Amino acid sequence: MFGMQLNSVFWIAAASCGLFVGQVSSAPIDVVIMAGQSNMVGGGSASDLPAELRSQSDIRYSYLVNPDRARDPGLPDAFYTSDGWGDLIPRNNTHFGPEMTFGRTVADAQPDRELALIKIASDATNLRTAWRKGATGGPRLYQTLLDEVATALALLVDDGYEPTVTGVVWVQGSGDADLPHAVAYQQHLTNLIANLRDDLANPDLAFVYNEYHIDSDRDGVAEIRASQRNVAAADPLAGLINLDDQDLRFDNIHFTSQTHQVAGQRLAQAYLALVPEPGSAALVLSAGGMLLGLRRR
Repeated sequence: MFGMQLNSVFWIAAASCGLFVGQVSSAPIDVVIMAGQSNMVGGGSASDLPAELRSQSDIRYSYLVNPDRARDPGLPDAFYTSDGWGDLIPRNNTHFGPEMTFGRTVADAQPDRELALIKIASDATNLRTAWRKGATGGPRLYQTLLDEVATALALLVDDGYEPTVTGVVWVQGSGDADLPHAVAYQQHLTNLIANLRDDLANPDLAFVYNEYHIDSDRDGVAEIRASQRNVAAADPLAGLINLDDQDLRFDNIHFTSQTHQVAGQRLAQAYLALVPEPGSAALVLSAGGMLLGLRRR
């Protein structure tokens, strides 16, 4: 697998001594992974987006949603997957999640840096099993995420880029917000962040996420919100945003189109506060998964 199991201890050691085992001359590009359940899949209507956000050719975008369930034969493939890289547009040109305003906010704040977004998300999934590393049954979405990221990074290399995974955006919670599962969310989220930093070989990986909405219709709302706050307080590279001032749909679970847009903006602001400054080291991989060196940002 495309360098996904590179040990982060080696990465740190290489960075500290300035080790380079190869040279590359490709264009650097920051890659942000966007993952979670239905509010990351995105139920916003494309017609609700401002015209300037409906097609963003300066941002690369790849997505795979609901990979763990059968596809509706009445829907086009584009409803589920971009089948590679393209411009940042609504999924199937009909639906969007936080990615549209997240990408725009980050790109505008960092005009000298290329940006690519990879979305892997699935409706009605939980962190404790579906997204757990090493799961042997069920959706096994953690492994799907790693596989999709590996493929997407290799395609960027083939296109002449030096991809660096700089952050993860996580929008999830409903699947774990019932008691007693909400009580264990802190440990599950801590494990997810640690596993991603290890498997993506980036100990400085930024991780941003939203606090579960106060009006959500689950009996473990207080417990899961406390878990999320505790994780952010303990991790200097984790950023937590709040959306309690934004509306939910009639089911008191899903974001409105407007809330999707605000969520993307706030998640972007949290990400921008955490990403490495220019001049720090970043891992550079080849399409074959070999460590080429450390790119100075």
